[in-house]
Amino acid sequence: MGVMDSELVALPTDTGNVNTVKDIVLEQLHDDGVITKEQLKEYGNGWHIIIIKNGWFKNIVRRLGLNNKGSYFYKYVKFTLET
Repeated sequence: MGVMDSELVALPTDTGNVNTVKDIVLEQLHDDGVITKEQLKEYGNGWHIIIIKNGWFKNIVRRLGLNNKGSYFYKYVKFTLET
């Protein structure tokens, strides 16, 4: 049986932390007048920070040009639903 990666154990906490930071930064950008209320909603709800392990999506990581030397990295992505 394989050993569980310590990053996987911390993943729920890390994901919550980075999304809290995202919300704080977006609020400050809005308060400073850099983005509008509509942009705040769009970036807050339509965009998400995900954590990717290099080995999970090797082809995608390579195509995106993400040459991360570490095992995990963060990516700010927009999810869209197409009907």
